[in-house]
Amino acid sequence: MTHYAVLRHNFDIQHNPDRLGPGYDDEKFWLSLGSGGESRSWLVGNVIWLISWEGFMKTHHVVSGWYIVEQVGMRAGVITQHYAAGNEGTIFGRGVGPLDMREWFHRFVEANPKFREGEPADIGEYLNDLVTMSRAAGYSAPSESTTDQVAHRPATV
Repeated sequence: MTHYAVLRHNFDIQHNPDRLGPGYDDEKFWLSLGSGGESRSWLVGNVIWLISWEGFMKTHHVVSGWYIVEQVGMRAGVITQHYAAGNEGTIFGRGVGPLDMREWFHRFVEANPKFREGEPADIGEYLNDLVTMSRAAGYSAPSESTTDQVAHRPATV
């Protein structure tokens, strides 16, 4: 199971499936992943860590939660967008961080330029720190068996 970080300001993650309309009613967590490009089917079965930026000039990055992707697809609208949905995970009551105080985070951002554009980036190398931070703040993190199975490449479908 690979762990991916996704960066957003004001996540469009949903807590109320009734607001999502047809096709999303069974999923507790749902995240739009942008328009165009190829399918994000490789996210199924993997964990998405939600990272947002906060503060003056959006300079502080924090972890907002995580969930396991069970379904991906396209949603039709003005602009067709990909989505990733799932039921197992948690949204934190307040952001955990800031990540900017951690030396590894700067290396991660530099090594993954698409991360700044909102594309999922493999964060497996730094997973132990994310899990430790989340649990120290009193929030749940993916089970130990999930973190022990980290793969470092998207599965090909």
